[in-house]
Amino acid sequence: MLSQLKAVVKNLKERKQAWCVRMFERTSENEFLSVIGVPILFTSVAPYAWAAVLGLVLLCGVAGWLEGGAA
Repeated sequence: MLSQLKAVVKNLKERKQAWCVRMFERTSENEFLSVIGVPILFTSVAPYAWAAVLGLVLLCGVAGWLEGGAA
């Protein structure tokens, strides 16, 4: 049972990696998508990029709240 579960998880990881590689190649071919940085979303750095964006949004929200909001 455990070995089957490990095999399923390994298969899912391999399929996800293959999908990311395929999407990276597709988005890299499109000049517009490459300029705006879409291919980065399909690399291993994507979770860190999302964390940086969320951190920036939270930082701006806190700064706005400390300033008293936009009135």
